[in-house]
Amino acid sequence: MVKRVDHPYWYNWLSWHCYYRFRNRFKVQRRVAWEFINYIRTLPKGALIIDCGANVGQVTAAFVKQGCEVHAFEPDPYAIEKFESKFAGHPQVHLHKAAVGTEPGELMLFRTERFETRPERATIESSLVRRDIHTSGNAVSVQVIDLIAFIRQLDRRVDVLKVDIEGAEVDLVNRLIDEGLHREISAIYVETHERFSDDLAQRTQALRDRVRREGIRNVNLDWV
Repeated sequence: MVKRVDHPYWYNWLSWHCYYRFRNRFKVQRRVAWEFINYIRTLPKGALIIDCGANVGQVTAAFVKQGCEVHAFEPDPYAIEKFESKFAGHPQVHLHKAAVGTEPGELMLFRTERFETRPERATIESSLVRRDIHTSGNAVSVQVIDLIAFIRQLDRRVDVLKVDIEGAEVDLVNRLIDEGLHREISAIYVETHERFSDDLAQRTQALRDRVRREGIRNVNLDWV
């Protein structure tokens, strides 16, 4: 007679497996976070930064403190208002009220339900990539710029490109590599969002494999 499966055993096994998997992931992210902070501290005054997904300006503030020149891209009107209240008139900060992508246009920016009650917290989840947490009722139309074209028209090398664009990062980074433009940027830090969907997880893994296969050392896909 076959014994019944010990459900608590398998539950504990799964919990253990997930704990160590995500613990290792967080260890990598913590290491990269410290690497990112230390890298910022080595930047000379006047270093050129592109901050994609600047939100209300927390990371931009760190660059400004170091004396960098920052091109900040943010599409969410609420975040833009908060950003401007911090940096309005600042000579080192250039705010672009737009999302970044691989071609110019106009797209819908989706927000979550909790945006109505906790907008500053919820605005970090606003995205051009719609998920089940987003609603259509509070979506807004935003401008999208071609980041590749923008970088090409700059008259100098980019020292840091930071990308936190809530699920739209894979296409953008692949295009940068396709065009060979990643070679014109000293360091690229990207927050990935594999957890959003199976499809995005597969495409993110394919990007990780490509970066490793092509020996690209200035693209870090573990920034958080």
